[in-house]
Amino acid sequence: MDVLVGVAPVGLRGYRVQWGATLPRRVEALLADGTRLKATVDEAEAGVDLPDAAFFPPPHETYRPVDAAEARRLLGAR
Repeated sequence: MDVLVGVAPVGLRGYRVQWGATLPRRVEALLADGTRLKATVDEAEAGVDLPDAAFFPPPHETYRPVDAAEARRLLGAR
């Protein structure tokens, strides 16, 4: 989450952010394991209260957590 709000977490190998008026518009990060993340923010709102449910896994029976290696395999990354 820090990456998306414009704060570089400890342990990143690289981090670049381009700011809009008050929030990040484009974020590029190189994670410790070499994974690259690039995100462009089309619309964002600051100060929005999120329900507690936003911080828990989706409540459906087909949900299952995946680790980084499986996520890369599923997304076709190297």
